[in-house]
Amino acid sequence: MHNAVGLPVRGRRRRAVMLSAGLLAALGVTMSPALASAAFPGTNGKIAFQSFRDGNAEVYTMKAEGTGQTNLTNNAAHDYHPVFSPDGSKIAFGSDRDGNFEVYEMKADGTGLTNLTRSPAADVDPAFSPDGSKIAFTSDRDSPDVEVYVMNTDGTGLARLTNNVAADLRPVFSPDGSKIAFVSDRDGNFEVYVMNVNGTRQLRLTNNISADIGPVFSPDGSKVAFTSDRDGASAVYVMKAKGTGQKRLTNNGAQDGGAIFSPDGSKIAFTSDRDGKFEVYAMRADGSHQTNLTGMVVDNYAADWAPVISKGSGVPKLGAGRPASCPKGTTASVRCVRHRGRLVMIGTALNERIVGTLGANRMFGFAGNDLLDGNAGNDSLRGGAGRDSLRGGAGNDRLSGNAGRDRLRCGTGRDRALRGPGDHISSDCELR
Repeated sequence: MHNAVGLPVRGRRRRAVMLSAGLLAALGVTMSPALASAAFPGTNGKIAFQSFRDGNAEVYTMKAEGTGQTNLTNNAAHDYHPVFSPDGSKIAFGSDRDGNFEVYEMKADGTGLTNLTRSPAADVDPAFSPDGSKIAFTSDRDSPDVEVYVMNTDGTGLARLTNNVAADLRPVFSPDGSKIAFVSDRDGNFEVYVMNVNGTRQLRLTNNISADIGPVFSPDGSKVAFTSDRDGASAVYVMKAKGTGQKRLTNNGAQDGGAIFSPDGSKIAFTSDRDGKFEVYAMRADGSHQTNLTGMVVDNYAADWAPVISKGSGVPKLGAGRPASCPKGTTASVRCVRHRGRLVMIGTALNERIVGTLGANRMFGFAGNDLLDGNAGNDSLRGGAGRDSLRGGAGNDRLSGNAGRDRLRCGTGRDRALRGPGDHISSDCELR
């Protein structure tokens, strides 16, 4: 028997690892693959997916509308479940190119390949943390148990987060980095669970006799999409982050699953076999306007959706700069680094306050309804996708609300504001 990525079934030791790759049938459950990961907030970029068009599982990327499909891995091994780093510059994925499944990392163009796990065990299902410093994954290195682990992005600092006789797998971080959702059969069938990022307080979010798998947070952290066969054929569902308000989004006789939110939260990509083969589809976040993106005669499975950080935006790539303390009054979820002589403050999908210092700062709100306060200094403030309030303060500042109906107040100094649709800009701003 083979699973959805063409891998042979080798017994109970790998049953949950095979499930992570899509083989629910091995456990008596017929569902589509739940290969998906968390979307980090930002502008919608490329979609990473796995495809069998070359005779084996390869990692591909394509533009959001389905064009520009490109093979990034291109070898005889099985490469699957690609996930983007929070800045879209890197991709982690699973591969058996060294004889067993390992977690690998490469640049988003397919170069710079690195084996991160280097273990005789099966290591699969990588997921980046929102600050890009950690990768959670599934492993059977403590066989026969399949557990959730976390490591630094260079492969060091390994820590086990779950520890029981059940199968715990498919971890994914919440956008604020405080929680990890995962799948477990500890209560007799596969359900969606959530725990603190250190493995404590493990709570069940779904509770029914069917299999609920493949959880993924929305970019603002308010919702979780997942796959379930509770109503017959597998379908994409969504619920609030606490497990309430569970709602079905796809409804046909086909196998639908593996949902991923777009970085701006407006769309969901997923996998379906409604046209005879598994293909990557996209729909609005409410389940409407479902469209085939891949259009092939071979199986393709959705995996992740990249955020776009434009060139010249000032957002440093992961690993660039050195960690720094955030100014007093700044929300705890904001990441702060020293980069090229400036304090750079990078928000998440949450509603956050970002407060500048007396020096020159760069502030990025990303998603969420944010308050950016430049204080003194020559600052650059970019709001992101929510309804933001930007205050330049003293100094010569640059303000850009980006998407959303934003309020820009320039303050003293020669400030320049970029007006977007629906923005309110104070009269002391110099428009650009």
